[in-house]
Amino acid sequence: MDVSALKAGPELDALVAEKVMGWHLSERIAGRGRQWLDSTGASVSTQPREKPPFDWDWDYFEPSTDIDSAFAVAEKVDLFSSEVVLSRTYADDLWEVMELEQELRHTIAVADTVPSVICRAALKAVGA
Repeated sequence: MDVSALKAGPELDALVAEKVMGWHLSERIAGRGRQWLDSTGASVSTQPREKPPFDWDWDYFEPSTDIDSAFAVAEKVDLFSSEVVLSRTYADDLWEVMELEQELRHTIAVADTVPSVICRAALKAVGA
């Protein structure tokens, strides 16, 4: 699968939840819709497309559009280090995650938003 072609949204979010975070999607839980569960079976997030019709404080995992969720993904795979940086490209007005090796620069991922580029780089980091 070419992760560089995935657009921000539910498909990219689900792939990150499964491949990077190691979560799986539960069956429907009465009154709560489907939940993302961690390896212990604990509920960690509600699937975004199933927001309840009432005003509850639900925790949604939308890393391709939400910067807080995206940085949780980056932390999970220890994405940023002294050799890997997030940078703005001036020519295309895009964001990229680059690996710096001495005087060489290797682009890991490129996207139009910071959350999307973090998701793409994290997926590549885990071999997805």
